[in-house]
Order: sequence, then structure tokens, then C-alpha cells
Amino acid sequence: MIHKNVSTIRQNALASRQNVSKIKILNDDFNRDTIEEFRRDPEIAIMYLESEIEEYHKTGDIKYLLRTLKRIIKAFGITNFSKKNNINRSTLNNVFNNKHKPGINTLNSILKPLGYEALTIFRRI
Repeated sequence: MIHKNVSTIRQNALASRQNVSKIKILNDDFNRDTIEEFRRDPEIAIMYLESEIEEYHKTGDIKYLLRTLKRIIKAFGITNFSKKNNINRSTLNNVFNNKHKPGINTLNSILKPLGYEALTIFRRI
């Protein structure tokens, strides 16, 4: 009986790894397609960005906003964006790969070339 349980656990683990691989492939396809769409039509990129900014205002969760910014900047080339806007490419990579949480200045250096500005608001709670 134990042998069958171990075998079942192994099969489930293998199936789980395969599902994770499928999800990663779908996510990669989505990212690639989204970046290509942004490249073809920058207005769609801006609409997408505005939607994520609104969502950020509701939730305070910056990860989706950063993911969208990453896709937009990748659409126009990270190296090109960093050179054109005098932003260190490694800073962009660190922010977009969740190695560095951006401060207001870093966020503004990314947003301003796209026509946006991040503001710090203090309020008593």
C-alpha cells in the first residue's frame, strides 16, 4: 500500500511539474504577444499602462504596474530606452526582475519618458 502511495505521489509531482512548464510556456507566449502588440501600436501600450496605474491606486500593489512597464520598455528596447532616457540599464533590469524595489526617483525616471509622473502622497491614517 505504501509503495502505491509513493508511486502516486511521484506521478502527481511529475504532472505538477509538467503543468508548471505549460503555464510558463503560456506566460512566455502572452508576454511575447503583448510586447509585439505594444510595438505595433504604442497607444495600446499606454491604455494598458493607464489601466495598471488605476489598479495600483486601488490595491497599492506595484508588481503588476512594474510588469506592464517592463513589457512596454521591452517593446521599444531596454537598451534603447535606457540610453535615450539616461537610465542605467542594470537599474531597469534589477527593478523589472524584482531585485530592487524602485524608489520614487527611479520610478519617475521610468515613467516620465512615457508621459507620467509618480507622486508621493502623505496622509494621516
